[in-house]
Amino acid sequence: TDAMINDTPSDPLRMFSISYGGEKTKKLFLRLAGLEGKFHYVVNGAFYSTYGIDQPLNRMTSDPESLKQYNLSPDHTTGGQMEWDRKYFNFSGQFDGLRLDISYTESKQELYFIMPTFSDGNLNKLSSTRLALAYQKKLSDSLNLEASFNYTHITDRYKMNYLSEDFYGMQQIESDAYEVELKSFFTPSNELD
Repeated sequence: TDAMINDTPSDPLRMFSISYGGEKTKKLFLRLAGLEGKFHYVVNGAFYSTYGIDQPLNRMTSDPESLKQYNLSPDHTTGGQMEWDRKYFNFSGQFDGLRLDISYTESKQELYFIMPTFSDGNLNKLSSTRLALAYQKKLSDSLNLEASFNYTHITDRYKMNYLSEDFYGMQQIESDAYEVELKSFFTPSNELD
């Protein structure tokens, strides 16, 4: 957090990048940073998306006939079953002794786990939201206080797609974390020598 705030230029900084590649891969990045009076800010955003590989399963196994046990034909491909999307957003701001950080990340990834998937693919969605608020106050030349609050929420959801169109399985884990801190910083006087 401090690295982002301390990296804030006095003149506004604007960065933008976009690219496109194989497997329908797209990337986008945006960064804004600046200083308005006593207010420092940094905003970052990113997006990544890919269709993933599209290859026949019979090239990935030594026994293509074994695919029939999963209700798949030997010419079945991974097309549309290996997609991956990622998103990221972050805001950091500081005004006098008050600091605020907000971030959100999300990843949706289709993958193979144990056996081949049937139609849409197995989907793993992982998202995380973070909020951090801190206030620092200088009480004297030798004593500073800082109070901070952090909150994090994480969701991990896995949707399974095996054996037939009618099969549906899902597993989900969620967690919340809270943290409160009160810290004091003491700087001894040079006159104590």
